Amino acid sequence: MSQRLHSIGSLAGAGLLGLSVLGTVVVLVVRFTALQERSARFMGLAGIATTVAVGCAAVGLLGALVVLWAGRSRPFAMAAVLPVVVALQMASPTLGGLVSPERAGEGTPLTVLVQNVWYRNADLESAARSVLAHDATVIVLIEYTPEAGDAFHAAASIDRYPFRWEVERPFGRGIAVLSRVPFSEPVDLGLSGPGAVLGLQVGAVDVALYAVHVNAPGSVYDLPRWQSDMSVLTAAVQAAGSDTVVAGDMNATTGHRRFRSLSRAGDLRDAQDAGGGGFAGTWPAHRGVPPLLRIDHVLVGPGLGIESFRTLDPIGSDHLGVLAGLRVPRP
Repeated sequence: MSQRLHSIGSLAGAGLLGLSVLGTVVVLVVRFTALQERSARFMGLAGIATTVAVGCAAVGLLGALVVLWAGRSRPFAMAAVLPVVVALQMASPTLGGLVSPERAGEGTPLTVLVQNVWYRNADLESAARSVLAHDATVIVLIEYTPEAGDAFHAAASIDRYPFRWEVERPFGRGIAVLSRVPFSEPVDLGLSGPGAVLGLQVGAVDVALYAVHVNAPGSVYDLPRWQSDMSVLTAAVQAAGSDTVVAGDMNATTGHRRFRSLSRAGDLRDAQDAGGGGFAGTWPAHRGVPPLLRIDHVLVGPGLGIESFRTLDPIGSDHLGVLAGLRVPRP
């Protein structure tokens, strides 16, 4: 009986190891090659590449333990090394922030809140009050419909934001920036969705804020617009200075090649990673399960410090909001 159990365990462990290695190879191919942009499904897999890689590593470790218990050779169990190494490499920016988060202690505080309010939100009045209650310096609102505009203007605390740029459009095509500090006239970025750059006057420093909603790559028809938006935004931030913030719903994660190119082009770091925000996703937040995709971002240039980061509680949207505490060094 014992020998039979060990034989079954050996086969089960080998199967788990094989699945782990195969899954890891698939993740590597989708994450690092142009295959990810061949379809919306591959884009979705690339978006959760880190999560899948961690899952493959867990399966591989379980397989290795079963193989060792069944008496198979240790070299066979070493197949689990590949999934574990890949998972650690993909997760290293987030893990590094959790272990040693950036904590900028000097400079003028600048808190940036990003919230996709969702054009189908059934309780915009409550959502507006919740967002405004965080008292952020700057709020970037995505899917800003005329109804959302009415809800925010009906909230008494809107008066704390005398500087506003609001583009109210139906079906999630609108955007708004509410600010407690003055900003320059927004310059349209030429995205397929709404997006502009404006200069925030934070003390004596002009901070370039890119407020954006990149088109979602949800179909073969939308994917070319997503590609174009990411290319346009990458070219824009490449010419930006070090005091730069890119904030909004970018419909991309670190699993997407164009998102990584964008970060490199602007020498940007993700406030969620650097600020110790962990692995929390922001979408979808309306299906009764934890969000898997981190597509709402605050990306920060090298001239600015990061003090804190957190995801926000649900407000009836399909996205969770994010709040980044930054510091602007005094000249």
